[in-house]
Amino acid sequence: MRIMIVEDKIALNNSLKIILQKQGYAVDQAFDGEEALNMIDNQYYDGIILDLTLPKIDGLEVLEKLRAQKNNTSILVLTARNETKEVVKGLKQGADDYLSKPFEVEELLARLEGLIKRTHQMKTKVFVLDNLSLDLEQKLVKRDNKMISLTATEYQILYYLFLNQGKVVSKQQLLTHVWQNEIDVFERIVDTYICFLRKKIDKNFIDQPKLIQTVKGLGYKLDIVK
Repeated sequence: MRIMIVEDKIALNNSLKIILQKQGYAVDQAFDGEEALNMIDNQYYDGIILDLTLPKIDGLEVLEKLRAQKNNTSILVLTARNETKEVVKGLKQGADDYLSKPFEVEELLARLEGLIKRTHQMKTKVFVLDNLSLDLEQKLVKRDNKMISLTATEYQILYYLFLNQGKVVSKQQLLTHVWQNEIDVFERIVDTYICFLRKKIDKNFIDQPKLIQTVKGLGYKLDIVK
């Protein structure tokens, strides 16, 4: 799961990052609304923690822009206790929940987890491309109605490629999403696991279209070559 923290208070932002990483989340940080929108435009997130009072572009405008773009990522708004009117505006503009500062860490984690679960339940439970499918509930991968056994890492790579189906995914994006920028993990490991995955998804189905494409110098994408 990947989370974006949008909070201009550096200490709070950094503290939240550490807390979320300890819970197993991959975390990106933005310190103003403009930076957040640019990052969200280029990365899939399972949830966004958004402060309303931000430099450059405030949280309400960030909310408005994201929902206007049909971005349905779960958004947990952080507010000061005296910002009742802003909370109402935020909820009307598409925030999924809010939390007043100061807050308990346990409550923030519970609220965030609940939002993500509800959002995922509303989304598709099965990804499909041609005759390849990935069932999120049962964690099953099939092609041409044949079961494909994947390791946990291969599954996470395929899941991320499906999330960005038809779009180029860089090696750095895969490192961040799958390995969460672990120390001593380099881009060549992405190439290695793509080879493993390609063998199971494509090479074992020689009469079928190739679905894992290499985009030279940029990365990989899940798509059918026409």
